[in-house]
Amino acid sequence: MNSGKKISALWNKLICFILGHTHTFICERCGKVVNEEDNDNCWKRFRFRLYGHNRDFKGSLGIKTGMTKYELDLKTNELRVLLFETTENQGTTERKAEYKPTCIYIDAINDANAVRKANNYLFGVKRAARITEVTK
Repeated sequence: MNSGKKISALWNKLICFILGHTHTFICERCGKVVNEEDNDNCWKRFRFRLYGHNRDFKGSLGIKTGMTKYELDLKTNELRVLLFETTENQGTTERKAEYKPTCIYIDAINDANAVRKANNYLFGVKRAARITEVTK
């Protein structure tokens, strides 16, 4: 890790220490898994007014050519292939999948690369957790 990344990571941890983690299950600044009951600080009421209680997560997960989309559930430490519905509309293909706020989505060519990428991500978030295989 170069010095710029270290400084940025320390700065984000300092901001999270002062202001608290973001409103999501996984902090958008420092990447830690957040338990909302433990995330109590002086800025909490201000952030509730600013962001609101219910945030809608809408967006898309682009599927790269030749890759498979995997989901890593941080609550159960399970890695599995993402299941999605495919529909054809006027020559375009739409894929829809259920959004789970406790999951991280990973692109990988095969299962071995998916396990490696999941373990690399988990090393920064949960050091004790290790993934050995893709759940079928």
